[in-house]
This record gives sequence, structure tokens and C-alpha cells, in this order.
Amino acid sequence: STLMGAAFLLFVHGRTVPIAFVETLREGFGRSLVVGLAVIAVLLPLKWTLAPSVLATLGVVALAGLTLGLAGLFLIVGSDDRSAMLAFARRFRS
Repeated sequence: STLMGAAFLLFVHGRTVPIAFVETLREGFGRSLVVGLAVIAVLLPLKWTLAPSVLATLGVVALAGLTLGLAGLFLIVGSDDRSAMLAFARRFRS
């Protein structure tokens, strides 16, 4: 299924979708994948250094969620979308 899925995507892009497959990977997945791998590279050694417990696992998961959220907000989301999200969040504070 992986092979057929990849073959389908390669066939469809450029024919029915007006963007090349390589450009889709670079623009659509590139930054997200790099940021995700960087967060994993930082948090995986932390997971190995902590004693195996439910509390340690919850802490690593919470830290991963926070890190991925902040990285997404500042490295992936565009400035217009970021401004709109922050304006939306400010309405809840007042």
C-alpha cells in the first residue's frame, strides 16, 4: 500500500494538482518534518535519562506538546495566521 500510495501521488501531482510533488514535499512537509525531528532529538535523550514511571512519561509528553506547539507557532505558522491566532486568544483574556 505504501508503494501504490507513493505511485498515485507521483502520478497525480503535476497532472490534476497544479503543483509538483517535490515542491509539495519541500513546502508542505519540509519545515514541519525538520522541526519535529529537532524536537525528538532534544526530548528523546531526556526520556532516557528519567526513571521509568508514569509521572516521567506524562512530563515528557507534556513538554513535547508544549515544545511542538511553540515551534509550530513561531517556525511554521505564517505571520498573518499567527497574528490572527494571538488576537483570537487575547479576546479570551479580557
